[in-house]
Parts: sequence; structure tokens; C-alpha cells
Amino acid sequence: MILRAFCTTAALAIATSALAQPAAAPSDYESYVRLYLRTTLKDPGSVQMDLLRPPVWGDFTPTKTPWSKPEAGWKVCYSINAKNSMGGYTGYQTVLFVLHSSGPVKQAFFAKDYDYPSGNRVLRECAA
Repeated sequence: MILRAFCTTAALAIATSALAQPAAAPSDYESYVRLYLRTTLKDPGSVQMDLLRPPVWGDFTPTKTPWSKPEAGWKVCYSINAKNSMGGYTGYQTVLFVLHSSGPVKQAFFAKDYDYPSGNRVLRECAA
């Protein structure tokens, strides 16, 4: 019983510390997003970005599966458009970026990758 109480308390402390909000969002969050895109897009110089929602602290879980773990950090949403390998623009896509408390991007969630019958969590998060 004592071990169970200790484990529960320890788990709660870890979860709380993981979501503890830093003082302020990084002021240069756009540069971190651009740096991330520079390493992932075929033609990063062609990127067009529209801010949909400024940084908000919290966690995000893209799916409801048992193996999905929440990503905690600064959540910022952009609509991005960039050229593909054929030189044509792909069309604007909604992307949710989760940044570390210090700034760099931890993970990016493209809305097109999360279309499910239950709805698109990325689009819901970016519309909030």
C-alpha cells in the first residue's frame, strides 16, 4: 500500500513537472519553425507561412491510440505552402508545431496526416 502511494505520488510529480509552464514563450519561435522547415522541406527557400495561432503552452496528443504519448511544450500553428521537387507549390497545409520550452521544435504535426472519422485533432487544436 505504501509502495502504491509512493508510485502514484511520484507519477503525479513527474507529470506535473513535465507540464509546468515556463515564464514566457520564446520570442523568436518563428525562426525555430523556419529552421525546422529548412531541414525537412525540399525547397525551404520557397516556404510561405501564415501564423494561425501564436504560442500557447500545453500538451498535444495527435491520436487516441494507447501508444500515443502527449507532447508538452509551446504549441504554435501555421499554414504553410512550399514548392515540391517538381517546382510547383503544394497548397497551404495546417501544421501544429510543438516547441521545447527553450525554443527548438520538438515535433511537427501536419493536419493532412491526422484525418480520422472522429475528426482532425490538429485542425481542432489550431482553430482553438
